[in-house]
Amino acid sequence: MKQLAENTWIQQVGESLSDCIGSSKPNHRKFTFVHICNPFQAQSQQREIQEVTFTSMKQARSFKNGKGDITPEVQFLAAVFSEDEAYALTHFDRITLLKRSTQDLQRFKNQHNLPLLFDVLAGAENVNADYVVFTNVDICLVPHFYLSVDTLLSFGYDSLIINRRTLSGWPLDPQLINLMALDLGDAHEGYDCFIFPRHFLKALVKANSAIGTGGVMQGLIFNMVALSKRMLILEDIHLTWHLGDDKLWAKPDFLEYTQHNWQENMRILKVLAKSLPDRFTRFSKNFHRSRVEIIKDEGGSILLQRKTNTFGQFPRNSDLELINKEG
Repeated sequence: MKQLAENTWIQQVGESLSDCIGSSKPNHRKFTFVHICNPFQAQSQQREIQEVTFTSMKQARSFKNGKGDITPEVQFLAAVFSEDEAYALTHFDRITLLKRSTQDLQRFKNQHNLPLLFDVLAGAENVNADYVVFTNVDICLVPHFYLSVDTLLSFGYDSLIINRRTLSGWPLDPQLINLMALDLGDAHEGYDCFIFPRHFLKALVKANSAIGTGGVMQGLIFNMVALSKRMLILEDIHLTWHLGDDKLWAKPDFLEYTQHNWQENMRILKVLAKSLPDRFTRFSKNFHRSRVEIIKDEGGSILLQRKTNTFGQFPRNSDLELINKEG
């Protein structure tokens, strides 16, 4: 298991989960969870995908294994626009209404009514739960998901980031979920499942990054690195899965949103790196998915610089230069 910073470790593809646990024994305390999503009233395929997702969540919440271990208490919370409230209430225990969207930012040529990540997360601030689980609405759970997350946290980790598996060829039928959950699929390059203590929510350095577009989760990852005592990134574990790999966020009319997200995330990183320069210098260097490195100039100022030999058009050097000038 590779250590990315003094508080952050990663299980890489091909590495056994047992390497992340070692010989220690779990603390068998049961935690409580609030699982927050952003469901929306979709048409055709997108609606069917959400139906599969939410059915898998309900099955995971009611899961019991043969030894009588009971799944921890989980509340389902939907953060939605008012027009999606009725649909959300068919699957979630409670809702919180979003008051803003990307349309309130007034900076995009192609207008889409997209939720803002940190507005969604803020909906869980006053929920009585130990931990927040945040996933996209197309991320399905294996039946033992909550029980397994509870056990992983009992090994002394206080934050988890879980990489999904990508499944191909399945019909969008909730009745096939138990079979889908058996399919190991393929490892995915991104992150779309986050578990962290609820008290983090009041301490987050926030930005206006938009859900449903590229790069949105980077700012949350940076915040978790800053706030966690012991964080584990899991790249090769079969706890979540996604049907297909359509990458709707990569369509041309969403590229300006992706650029916006990277600009917002780099501002978060700049703030956090100033507070924890050694941690973020080490993390940005060691994390293989990082596209940015942290450097100190001769005067001790923190600067962001795009890593050499990185792929993808974002973040742009011109954006980093602007953020560095902002101080």
